[in-house]
Amino acid sequence: MRNSENGFPSDRIEQSLTVRNPRGYRPSFSVEEKKEGWWLKDRDRRIAFVHRGHLTFDPFEFSPFSSLNRKIFCHPLYDMASRINMHLSLLVNVRGNFERPDAGLKMNWQVSPAQVTLRVEQRHSSGVEAVTTLISGYKPQWEAYTYHLQALIREQHPPAVREFCNFYARGAGAGIPEEKKWQWTIWEAPDGRLMKMPHNPALTFGPLKVEHLTKRVKSSGFIGYGVESDFNPVVLVRQASVPFVSGTCDMWYDEHLSLEKPGMEDRVSGWTQAQAEIELVNVKPWLMEKFLTEACPVNISRQETAMFPCLGFAWNKVNTFSRPLTPTKPWTGMVFVPGEKRWLQKVRSAKCLANKSRDFGPTQTSGWQKTKGLAGQGCLSLRGENSLVTYWGPAGFAFCSVPGKRYRLEGWVCTRDQAKAGFRLANVWRNFFDEKVAVESQPETCREWKQISLELTAADYPFLYPQLFVVGKGVAYFDRLRLGPA
Repeated sequence: MRNSENGFPSDRIEQSLTVRNPRGYRPSFSVEEKKEGWWLKDRDRRIAFVHRGHLTFDPFEFSPFSSLNRKIFCHPLYDMASRINMHLSLLVNVRGNFERPDAGLKMNWQVSPAQVTLRVEQRHSSGVEAVTTLISGYKPQWEAYTYHLQALIREQHPPAVREFCNFYARGAGAGIPEEKKWQWTIWEAPDGRLMKMPHNPALTFGPLKVEHLTKRVKSSGFIGYGVESDFNPVVLVRQASVPFVSGTCDMWYDEHLSLEKPGMEDRVSGWTQAQAEIELVNVKPWLMEKFLTEACPVNISRQETAMFPCLGFAWNKVNTFSRPLTPTKPWTGMVFVPGEKRWLQKVRSAKCLANKSRDFGPTQTSGWQKTKGLAGQGCLSLRGENSLVTYWGPAGFAFCSVPGKRYRLEGWVCTRDQAKAGFRLANVWRNFFDEKVAVESQPETCREWKQISLELTAADYPFLYPQLFVVGKGVAYFDRLRLGPA
């Protein structure tokens, strides 16, 4: 809603960025092409990067008079966990995020000392044509670099929603508490209200889940992350020809900036046409703090929380499971989601995960027992079947690893009937089921609670992914789990 003193939230952002007595400055932009991509420079200083493989724009400086002091290099993986600072994707999502078009791709740079323009033309055999234009410049009254992205999408058979840009700040989903940043996503709703969503896997894998993670954003509003002392990335919606929405990733909290299906009035020569323009800015922390105080939280009822319990699994802590996480405030870590098939696997033998078929079992396979844990409190349960190995892993942003460092997964296990149980720890890419290095404990029969553990030396892969497993018919109980440095 409009603030009578300061205007709409998006107006207040622009007011906060305006400098009363700006210092005179004239940029001198250039583009340096390397094997890994293109570096945008102001004089001799690198300020942004376009990755050749992903075609993502990664700005890491926002003013010639200050620096975010990021480590400026292109990591060999250059994945979600290894961006320099953030990204805006330059490819419209037709075949998947960062997937190149299958019928044509053209890139054209126009470089002058005052402005750099990158035009990316995309054609798909499915009947989608798009042009994404990235314009980098300088705004004297802000003493800041400006980054505009324009998207034009033409389709013969448009879907209900089309993502035109993926917006992500590195660290928004980081799995280790000391690396976690940006605890909230904040946006301006169509009616002018400020809204906020906590970064918490118990929310995104619990009451909301993927199908309910859509935000409607005001056509002249904003969406962004807060609150950090040096960098609070916000996308200002400068123009949208159709309703502007954004879907939140349940794991990384990246925002899928999208446009709704055009209407009949948006048809041109037999094609529908939709367009949008956004501007990326770095909002002052004091203003983001105010926005966070004023914003309305996403409404989650107690009944929803009870229907979708998520059990927290935090880094380097002894995790007990006496009660589910509260989904209405920020929390860093992973969650075990009882009954969720997505995180279950059943195989004939305990071999390399890459050779396992993902046969998701019945929802009663994984569970939460309120009184069967150590000391009569809560614990996790996993039911097995004859001749099958059943695996259960947590959901959320996996824990980051350092190559060469040794890690330990440990906890207490108790089994019933013919069940044997143990742990598995893998060093993986962002796809948890595409492991590179893994260790697995010997299956054990434990009529009484027994502590077991295993260790892994991390290779040059970004994440650690733990799993519980049970072999044979029966049930296994797990409590007081910990994953951290050995």
